[in-house]
Amino acid sequence: IFTGITDYILNELTPNPPDVESLRVYLILPLYHEFNNTKQYAKLQKPFATQVLRLKQPANKVVREWWSMMTADYFEKLINIFKNVASHILRNQNIPQGRTVFYDSALVAMLDIMAFLNKLNHNIDGLKVPYDIFHMNELHDYLDARFDYVLWLSDNDSGKLYLCNYPFLFDAHAKLKLLETDQSLQMQNAMQNAAQKAAFAALFSPTQMVALNQFLVLNVTRDHIVEDTLRELHAVNPSDLKKQLK
Repeated sequence: IFTGITDYILNELTPNPPDVESLRVYLILPLYHEFNNTKQYAKLQKPFATQVLRLKQPANKVVREWWSMMTADYFEKLINIFKNVASHILRNQNIPQGRTVFYDSALVAMLDIMAFLNKLNHNIDGLKVPYDIFHMNELHDYLDARFDYVLWLSDNDSGKLYLCNYPFLFDAHAKLKLLETDQSLQMQNAMQNAAQKAAFAALFSPTQMVALNQFLVLNVTRDHIVEDTLRELHAVNPSDLKKQLK
């Protein structure tokens, strides 16, 4: 059975199948038990995902509609098939500290098919399966997502692989870390911009007093802390709110 699927069926699938009934293979194949074996991903899960993603209209629409009509258990099984392969690949990349994921075409195929399924899930009223089914809770065991986020932010559309292009992977703890990282970066940038403006002002307008501060300064009194704080916050420039409080 395995040889028949990997050597014949998967190799003969086309983006424009002549018969709609032939698309039923995309419903049946994931039920084959070897789809749960992550070690077979190069011959089984990757080619299958690639063929799904290559489907053109109207075949693509038909498969999307059929998968959407399947039971929640079936839909969750699909997600776990590809998520487990992605986890297997990441585990074996042995990513060094300060680096992000290495490019792997099989990993890209798994993430792209999960993105395909995630979009389907959100197109269904009330979600077919809970959104946390897509989470890779073990992601922190493979890499520090904060480095992926920083590299992703600084990249100029190079086509490199970043997990931040697939936000549905991150659980609440990972997202909190990314938000903290983003807050820290914005604060640092705001302080650097203020220092740079002050330096230019001192250089080109030495006779003028320019009030530029790297920090967010709020002048409050002990007796009216809340009122004074709200008044000061209302008066500052929104961009200054990113600065560190002093």
